[in-house]
Amino acid sequence: MKNTLTLFLLLCGNLYALAQVPFPSYNAVWSYRHGNGEAPPNYVIVGTRTDDTVFGGNTYHKLYSSSNDMVLDPSEYIGGIREDVAGRVYYVNAAGASEVLLYDFSLTPGDTIFTAPGGAAEGVVFSADTVTIASVARRRLSFRYLTGSVAAGGTWIEGIGNSGLGGLLGSPLAQPTCDCANNTVCLTVAGSEKYHNASYASLDCDNIISVSQVGDAVVDVAYVSLHPNPVTGTATLQTAPASDFDNLVITDAVGRVVTRMPVPTDGTVAFDAATMAPGMYIYHLSGHTTRGFTGRFVVE
Repeated sequence: MKNTLTLFLLLCGNLYALAQVPFPSYNAVWSYRHGNGEAPPNYVIVGTRTDDTVFGGNTYHKLYSSSNDMVLDPSEYIGGIREDVAGRVYYVNAAGASEVLLYDFSLTPGDTIFTAPGGAAEGVVFSADTVTIASVARRRLSFRYLTGSVAAGGTWIEGIGNSGLGGLLGSPLAQPTCDCANNTVCLTVAGSEKYHNASYASLDCDNIISVSQVGDAVVDVAYVSLHPNPVTGTATLQTAPASDFDNLVITDAVGRVVTRMPVPTDGTVAFDAATMAPGMYIYHLSGHTTRGFTGRFVVE
């Protein structure tokens, strides 16, 4: 009887350890770095809000992409993403074309992965193990090319996607010889960071699309300030008049828009936080020639 009970407990423990970690659904943001060879890299965010769409009888969480600020606007809709009960994650573009299988966490070592959407064999699962990220044990699959016997590609992590190479929607095996790949930097869900690629530990996931990407219209962050912070009533946001910022958007910690207002030519914006609930808020500045700036403030 004792042996039977021990076996039962071991089996339950294994089942618990292997429980499927769901893929993020709403208010999830994947940030990734796109290399530009000798030029400075660009940064892009791809994520969900709280809305869905239906294609072919399947419900997808709407997916958006932004390369000019940290706000996912309706105009930036690119498609949808869904996960089935077997842990397979699919993507369909905004036109509703045939869906693409992005991830299949039911695969085991030796299984083949295929290029989407062409379907050509691309690589082989090299190993499967478990890694704990954000206090959650997750299945991790590592890959190699069809030829060779050592790991040569990236990895998938359950509930996250590509841990590096490929970003959210790309292949973990596409490795250009130049610095030209998309690499996942981090994943946040409802404002909480769930994953941060150790290779880019110095990057700020809350402000990854910032004035560092402005290019010819570089804006010194020293000329962007908000005071007082924390805010108890009226606050003033000040930008340099030459910054060309012309729009301010304030969102709460989960990405809901609280207010929008124009930035006057003198770069000074005053707003009343009296109607805002206590907590953290994010402000997003954008303009025609600048790439955007994002900062935080707290309402008490």
